[in-house]
Amino acid sequence: MSEHVDAGTSMDLARYGNILRRRWRVVALCLVLGLGLAVLYLAMVPQKLTAATQVQINVISTEPFTSDRSSADLVDPETEVQLARSSRVVTAAAEELSGSMTPADVRSAMEVSVLPEATVVRIAFTADSKREATAAADAIAQAYLDFRSDQAADRITSISTSLGKRRTEVLAGLRDANARLSKATAGTPAATQAETDRQILSADLDSLLGQINSLNSIDTGGGTILTSAADGTVTVSPNRSTFVLGGLFGGLLLGIVAAFTVNVLDRRVRDPYDISGAGGGAVLSRLTSTRGTLVADEADDDAIRSLRERLLASLRVDNPVMSVIEVNRGHEQLDVHVNLARSIVASGLPVELLLPEHSSANVEALREGLGLQRFDKSEGWEQLRTPTIPGLTVTVASATGQSGVPADLVGQRLRSGSSGPGLTIIALPPDSSRALRLVSGRLGHAVILIVSEGETRIDQLARLSTELHAVGAVVHGSVLVPRGRRTALPVVEKKTDHSRDGHPKSGRTKRDRADARRS
Repeated sequence: MSEHVDAGTSMDLARYGNILRRRWRVVALCLVLGLGLAVLYLAMVPQKLTAATQVQINVISTEPFTSDRSSADLVDPETEVQLARSSRVVTAAAEELSGSMTPADVRSAMEVSVLPEATVVRIAFTADSKREATAAADAIAQAYLDFRSDQAADRITSISTSLGKRRTEVLAGLRDANARLSKATAGTPAATQAETDRQILSADLDSLLGQINSLNSIDTGGGTILTSAADGTVTVSPNRSTFVLGGLFGGLLLGIVAAFTVNVLDRRVRDPYDISGAGGGAVLSRLTSTRGTLVADEADDDAIRSLRERLLASLRVDNPVMSVIEVNRGHEQLDVHVNLARSIVASGLPVELLLPEHSSANVEALREGLGLQRFDKSEGWEQLRTPTIPGLTVTVASATGQSGVPADLVGQRLRSGSSGPGLTIIALPPDSSRALRLVSGRLGHAVILIVSEGETRIDQLARLSTELHAVGAVVHGSVLVPRGRRTALPVVEKKTDHSRDGHPKSGRTKRDRADARRS
């Protein structure tokens, strides 16, 4: 039985490799396309450079004396981003850059981010040159720190003013308490109240003085620059090497997808997977010569003999009948039928090569090439033999019987058992009729398909395989031949009448015909 592989069977890695190797031009084209698009994009899009400055900010709380939280917890990232992008900061930075950019230009090209769980702010700036990018990043960072410093100083001043007013009030109250205490008689309620007020106010004054002293010791600087943009790494965008590699990688992916897409759309047979998937069975042999001859060359001869051994090992019946059908739109592969028959005869088994539907020109060429001579003629058939190949009988349909239809002639012959002992090979050309193919497959023991790589269509092969299976034919396997392969048959001239002077009308001599046969 032939191995019929379902079309939905998963392809293995070798199958993928074969497709990519066969469609390497598609992959190469997509690689060039991806590289070209990357280069075109780099040529059209100006290169930008990004420099970054990192600063550590000082956090000033509105309650600097009572907070027990870490500085990082007191930082609001969104607030710091908005401070860095504020009008005062970008205006100061634009002025620092000598007016080469407007505040709007500065704001559009800058990027601010706060590192998580830290008091570090990263300020980046993108420009056309490294000098411009680093100068702008450092200018923005300095303007941002100055702004924060001014804010901190204003906040400290505000708190100090508030504490100063409170101290003035406490001092006034303390003087009043001291005055009342000096006027009151000791031990009286007035003296007691005055002493209590004096103690409370003294404690408040001490607290206020401590807060004022602590507040005056606070650093109101906005922060410090950790890494200057000039000292850091400048990022180039788009990165040329990365972009080119990305273009190549994208082209490769596109090429792989395109290769499989083209392979699906191209319905021609390309490899054994296509043949088995279409129902043509396993590839029993693969011919490599692009020119077939009636005596096979060394490479094809070994392939034909290997095919013979596989066939004889499977056809274990008496007087087997095998159909060899050519499934292609190219030229006839008559040499494959002949060389297969010669090879089987050489193994000791007689062979009858049945040619029910070949053209008369090819039959005449075969007569000439093999030196065939007629030895018998029966109803609708003419049998030929050659002394150079004992055991080979070539039977040709003569269409002189009751039925000139090849399918009927083959059907009658196979049912009547007219074929001699040995193996019968029914050779069917590419243009053989559908009925002839079916009756040969139905009444025979095995079917061999000759498939042309790159020419036979998968749907054509699948349709034939389905029809053969429908009539119970056994597709034993296929023979794969190269694309454009031709059979070189001898040139046979038609016999011409002689003229009155006795010379042939044809201008070619016997020597010319001998030279043609040798070529």
